[in-house]
Amino acid sequence: MAVAQPAPRVTRWSARQPELSPKEGSARSLDTALDELPPHEESLPKSTADCWNRLRDKDRVESELGLCETGCSYHYYDDDDDDYAEAAFQLFEKKYALSTEAMLVGAFTNPDKSIGRATAHEQLQKLAAERVDRELVHPQLVSRAEELALIARGYRRIVFGDHGPYVEFEASQIVWENLPEVILKPSHAYYDEYWAEGGFVKLYKQKRSVQHKRNPPTGGVRHDREGGYADYKVGMCYISPSQLTAATRGARASADDARSRRWKK
Repeated sequence: MAVAQPAPRVTRWSARQPELSPKEGSARSLDTALDELPPHEESLPKSTADCWNRLRDKDRVESELGLCETGCSYHYYDDDDDDYAEAAFQLFEKKYALSTEAMLVGAFTNPDKSIGRATAHEQLQKLAAERVDRELVHPQLVSRAEELALIARGYRRIVFGDHGPYVEFEASQIVWENLPEVILKPSHAYYDEYWAEGGFVKLYKQKRSVQHKRNPPTGGVRHDREGGYADYKVGMCYISPSQLTAATRGARASADDARSRRWKK
């Protein structure tokens, strides 16, 4: 008789935020993270919010998504740990203009089968009806909330560049099966592209630095920087925060006690 093999140990970064305001949390999490760096890093990159356009983007990301500039404390946790649901900072793609609560109900339906699909659908309908005037949610879209896909668990930092803000991830934090459309570019390109179905989320996997590019592409702010217009790191993954919904609870959390933020248009 075959002997059952133990499940592999899965480790990712958690993103437990300090009990501080977002601005205080950014500074404090940067200090505490220095003591818990992964072996391959000697120091965290310095803050990239150093001018008016980047500070503007930083305030918006913190207030609307609740994401601090240094998002992870570099504390490792296991998938089967009871603390996983509390520690995970998860990022979902934003497909539809649903209310925050409705998106959470859809996103969290329902790994442990504690409620059925019909019950979850009823909850979605109720939540959308309560907020349709304020949030401009069309009730007929609510049943599609279950199509929301988990994109990442945790994040490394926010890079504030002159072409807008981007959430930076290690490859191990990305849920790659939810980004099935892949465009691999030639070696001279700056990144490869990974898309969610329907094109609602675009991930850039950085292949080359932009340190030699003093100004951003069209649509950015020109500062003629010697070190390049953004601090993108080769091998890291980047997604615009405008394409994401952030939830501060793990996938086993309920819709009643989970909290989520989304980028406002």
